[in-house]
Amino acid sequence: MSRFTTSLAALVALTVSVSALAQVPEPKDSEKKLVGKWQLVKSSKGDLPAGLVATIQFETGNKLKVHIERADKKRDVSGTWKLEGKLLTFEYDGPSKGEKDTRTIKKLTDDDLVTVSEKDVTEEFKKVKEPKKK
Repeated sequence: MSRFTTSLAALVALTVSVSALAQVPEPKDSEKKLVGKWQLVKSSKGDLPAGLVATIQFETGNKLKVHIERADKKRDVSGTWKLEGKLLTFEYDGPSKGEKDTRTIKKLTDDDLVTVSEKDVTEEFKKVKEPKKK
């Protein structure tokens, strides 16, 4: 009888451990799609300036990196991001600390991101395919 009780107790403990692991929240589907590097390809403000490279990198842990490059000028900004429903909010660090930028996501797929800013500027991004590491 004690062997049966010990086995039953071990089984109950295992079941409780597995169900506790199952309750750990995973990132929402939209957040999973958002993580990665995105390059600006179109803006409702008009044609992008020649030679402009603008990327946003969404990292796990809600870290954000923005890189803008045009001719011989480069600018890098870091910060955090938060996604609530369709609202995407950036909060910047460094000289822009405390500055926030809120956008509404109009489209998010594995390859495309379309946002609309509070100033009604629509921007389209394509996901940058990073080379696979060997």
